[in-house]
Amino acid sequence: MVWHLWQLWLIFGVLSASVIMFTPLSARVPLPGRLAGFRQGLVALGAHHVLAKVIILQLLLIALTATGLWLACRALPGGEGVSWPMGLMMGLLVMASGVANVTPGNLGVEQAAAMFTAHLLQIEPKIGFLASSLFRVMAIGVVFAIGPIMAHWLARREPHEKMATASITVCPTGGRN
Repeated sequence: MVWHLWQLWLIFGVLSASVIMFTPLSARVPLPGRLAGFRQGLVALGAHHVLAKVIILQLLLIALTATGLWLACRALPGGEGVSWPMGLMMGLLVMASGVANVTPGNLGVEQAAAMFTAHLLQIEPKIGFLASSLFRVMAIGVVFAIGPIMAHWLARREPHEKMATASITVCPTGGRN
């Protein structure tokens, strides 16, 4: 069976929409047991605009992953025909494979997802495997290169004003509030 790019986007869109649509976020729909605090958490995040920041950062991460995989595919022999939407689809499915974290660091699972997606997109599976591996090596290299610089910057940074003035109050009975 030959899959076209629009069919994969349709499947991905329907699955994403079903998750959003069937997640009870309205105040009128009661949530069962463990999910009861989910709504309060979303309200608290929305009140502090944290949710918007998380969504923006996640979209940036998706775009960065898609661009990285696309460039990795283009750098490999045989990957010249890979378009950015193909890289985006590969990136989304590689990121979704992180849910099934069966190995340390998801090693091998991401590469298998990239191979499977490449096969569905009519790209050689070895291109997907090699592109995902190259992207992982580059991402680890960036973390090791920038990590010490960021750690030094964070160590020298002044404490946030609210954190510096926060104090712990002690109850008269000796317990902390």
